[in-house]
Amino acid sequence: MTYEFKDLGDVSCRDIAQSIAGTLLNRVAVNTSFDSGTMSHAWMSVDGFAITPTITPQFIESWPVSHDEYCDEWWVFESDIPKDFTVEPFCNYVGMRIADYKQLDWDNGCPLDLYLSKYNPVAVFGNNENGYLILRRPSQA
Repeated sequence: MTYEFKDLGDVSCRDIAQSIAGTLLNRVAVNTSFDSGTMSHAWMSVDGFAITPTITPQFIESWPVSHDEYCDEWWVFESDIPKDFTVEPFCNYVGMRIADYKQLDWDNGCPLDLYLSKYNPVAVFGNNENGYLILRRPSQA
């Protein structure tokens, strides 16, 4: 799979979710960072990360954001989350642009290429002063 990386500027995760509503509908998302911590919610979870219920238009309209709308990150999947899912959130590297993500490609960093290959999400989005979006490109048949 190949992915497209986009720098979105000063936007919240709610703004991003609303801009990609068609990609999110009827899928599930994992919150990997909520204001640089973990979201505490009554949803199911994987490795301590909260998993949304199936995403509806109403959920998108009220997408959860942390109090500062900052250092939040979401990984979107078709329906099933890999049981071994665990990542180091990119959003916790404040000030780094998504275009420079390869600078974090080391064991205790945030090796996004490895994560994307291993977990195959539909999308990843977040913000760390700058909003970012990673979208899986449709496969070429």
